[in-house]
Amino acid sequence: MTKARDLSLGGGASSSALATTNTAVALKAPIASPVLTGNVGIGSSSPVRQLEIKDDGTIGQAIVGIIADAGDPAGIFMGTTSNNNVGGIRYFTDTNKLALRANDEDRFLIDSRGNVGIGVTPENWYSTYSVLQIGGLGAIFAETSAGAGGATRLSNNVYLNASGSWAYQVTDEASHYQQVDGVHTFRVASSGSADAAISWNNAVTINNSGSLLINTTSTLGAGQGVLHLKGKTNNTAVSLQIASNGEKGLDFYNSSDSRVGYIAINASSVTFSTTSDYRLKENVTPMSGATAQTKLLKPCNFDWIAGGNVNGFIAHELAEVVPEAVTGTKDAMMDAEYEVTPAVLDDEGNETTAAVMGTRSVPDLQGIDQSKLVPLLTATIQELITRIEALEA
Repeated sequence: MTKARDLSLGGGASSSALATTNTAVALKAPIASPVLTGNVGIGSSSPVRQLEIKDDGTIGQAIVGIIADAGDPAGIFMGTTSNNNVGGIRYFTDTNKLALRANDEDRFLIDSRGNVGIGVTPENWYSTYSVLQIGGLGAIFAETSAGAGGATRLSNNVYLNASGSWAYQVTDEASHYQQVDGVHTFRVASSGSADAAISWNNAVTINNSGSLLINTTSTLGAGQGVLHLKGKTNNTAVSLQIASNGEKGLDFYNSSDSRVGYIAINASSVTFSTTSDYRLKENVTPMSGATAQTKLLKPCNFDWIAGGNVNGFIAHELAEVVPEAVTGTKDAMMDAEYEVTPAVLDDEGNETTAAVMGTRSVPDLQGIDQSKLVPLLTATIQELITRIEALEA
């Protein structure tokens, strides 16, 4: 046993320190473990705690070293006299994982690459794929604001690398995710930087009805679709690009999962196609009386209230002649949700008071599909050609 110098184990803060410079004490079984009373200082002449260790500045590394044989965990274990392994810190020398232990389980894990798992067991931790994995009943909880719903916000941006695994997480704020009252909102910095003074744009919102809203948080009332995109000033609202010319950019299916139309794109033009296969039709007969029906049409010139002068039809008038060309009912109304008062946000953009919404009755406007007039006009032209040819004969 190497001789130790200046060892005093008296009680209280006046206990002297164990001088450890170039000195070691080795205790091996079957020698009984010593029972020390009072405060013990290593490198500290006036310890105020039961064990106080102070680096004298010459080591340059950790002042406490915990070593284990290869394959065995090294660590510090905490608990009671009946269960001395209920908490602590463990380092697995075979897998190079560090674990924080609580309630007799490893709760917080860090692997050799710096990936973190919280509330996951080592055997169920997919550290290969994610830099941060939350398990059990846990959830990512970065910040909670007061007010309606208690919004939870993630302030740090997470980047995804080309291979599909989580790459890294930056410490500045380039984007936000917020969930409040079941509404999920993804916000991006308007300037594209991480300045605390920048404003935020609501890029994507998933509302309580399951609709996906892009570049807007407002609904369009009872007729709103599952997907609502709002274009920016002087920008196209939706862009469709295909891999090669001639492919379909958009397919339309009915409730029976049968395709009823599509939009196809080629090198120079776009085709809007609706189903017209003969195998879907029966009782096919030539049109007759097209000229007389065409004479009932009431084409007109008008000004839109919102601006612009065009030639066209009035929907309910056209419905009297070609009903298949018109949708909706004359003078119909519908209920639509609207914002009575906007949400109140704090300086950081957190919602402190929810928006007040109301419902009001608005016009359920009729529409026209002018392509449905083509068969009638074609048949009319054919009838006129027949009459002209008869007169010229």
